[in-house]
Amino acid sequence: PQTADVLRQAVGAAQSGDVARARKLAEGALEEGGDTAALNAFLGMLLARAGDLASAAGHLRAAHDARPADTTIACNLIAVLIDAKDLAPALEIATLDLARADATLRIARYRGFVAQSLERFDDAVTAYEHVVAREPQDFESWNNLGNARSATGDLEGSVAALEKAMAINPDAPPTRLNLAVAFRTVERGDEAEALLRRTADEFPDDARALHELYVQYKKEGRQDDAMPAIEAAIARDPDNANLQLKFGVECGLLSR
Repeated sequence: PQTADVLRQAVGAAQSGDVARARKLAEGALEEGGDTAALNAFLGMLLARAGDLASAAGHLRAAHDARPADTTIACNLIAVLIDAKDLAPALEIATLDLARADATLRIARYRGFVAQSLERFDDAVTAYEHVVAREPQDFESWNNLGNARSATGDLEGSVAALEKAMAINPDAPPTRLNLAVAFRTVERGDEAEALLRRTADEFPDDARALHELYVQYKKEGRQDDAMPAIEAAIARDPDNANLQLKFGVECGLLSR
C-alpha cells in the first residue's frame, strides 16, 4: 500500500512535468524497502523517456529479475535495449517461452526483429511463425517471415509468406519488392518483372521498383532494357547517389 501511494504521487509529479520529484519519490521508496519490481519498473520508464537508456535498462532489469514472468516489464526492457542497440541482451530477455506466454504478441515480434538483426534467422522464423499463427492478418510479420525464411534457404516458403503479406496489404511497395526478389530466387523471373512493372506504374513517385527492374535486366543480360529502367529511376529520384553511380557506369558502357 505504501508503494502504491508513492507511485501515485510520482506519476502525478511526472505528468505535471516535475520529473526530478517523481524520480526522488520512487528512489526514496526503493531505499525504504518498497516493492522492488513496481518501483524499478516505474523508474526504468521514467529514465527511458528522459533519454537515459543505460540507467533505464538497469532499473528495468532489476524489475524483470524480480518479476520474470511479467510481460509488460519484459517488453519495456526489450524496447529500451533495442533503442540502446544492445541487441544480444534483448534477445536473452525475449525468450521463446516468454514470447509464447505473451498474449499481446509484442515479445514475439521483438524476438523476431532482434533475431533477424543478429542474423539468427532460424529463431526469427520461429518467432514470426508464432505471430502469424495467432494474428493471421499481420502483413508486416508475414513480410518479415518471408525475408527470414529466404535467409535460411527456404525459398519457396519465403515466396508463400510474401504472397500472403501482399494479399493482405497490396499497397505496401516494400512487400512487393521483396516478393519480386523472392520470385527471382525461385526462377520466376517473368512474374518478378510483371510485379515490378505494375508497382512502378501504380506508385509513380517511387523509384525502387524501377531500380529492381534494372537489377533484374542486368542479371538477365538485357542491356537494352536496363538502360531505360535506370534512366526512369533517376528521373524519379535524381538525388539518389546510388542510382546516379549506376547510371554513370551504364553511360560509360555506352560511351556517353
